Amino acid sequence: MVYARAAVCNELNLKKNLVSKGVTTLRIGATKTIGEFMVKDKMKKVICEQSGDFTFIIENTTNLLDMINKNELEFAFIEGFFDKTKYDYKLFCQEPFVGICSVNHPFANRSVTMEEIMTQTLIYRENGSGTRTVLEQILCEYNLSIDGFSRQLCISDFPLIKELVADGQGISFVYQAVVCPKDRLCTFSVNHQIWSRELHYVFLQNTNTMSLIEDFIGDWHK
Repeated sequence: MVYARAAVCNELNLKKNLVSKGVTTLRIGATKTIGEFMVKDKMKKVICEQSGDFTFIIENTTNLLDMINKNELEFAFIEGFFDKTKYDYKLFCQEPFVGICSVNHPFANRSVTMEEIMTQTLIYRENGSGTRTVLEQILCEYNLSIDGFSRQLCISDFPLIKELVADGQGISFVYQAVVCPKDRLCTFSVNHQIWSRELHYVFLQNTNTMSLIEDFIGDWHK
């Protein structure tokens, strides 16, 4: 019932903003991988081409879902897990999920075993992060956990994570979009597996939010 009331409020709010006195307002959220590495150009295009108010929030998955529930966002790009029975959603893309290490690390450009990676220092994201949740799910498939690594460093900032990995302070697991050649990083796989995860637009059920947003900003898949 709470989600239904919020959904009605969400749609009415968006419609009102789109039509009232020619002023438009759009509030979008994104997880850090998507917001910092995948949709910046699209956001610039929206800001430059539209005259209305615009809000763009980069947060972890848990906080973004909470903001959607509170009608503080029209939709969010989510890389992590969410309850598909409580939200409407649309596929944004599929993105490889890879291990990263220093270019001088023994794992560089190799396939290694799960036993080998557990001997390493793991640099990983905070609770509520989609990246961390994906990693925890993969480890769980091997009956392992983050606590099993020889050392754990929990850091919420991607640039710092990449710097530490590039400096040889540990390994990490991220979406491919986070990795740039100039970062002095290499990727590695585990047991020759290629992991891939779906990234979604997520919004409240029983609204026309996606079509309204597409009318406003165009097709984000193009």
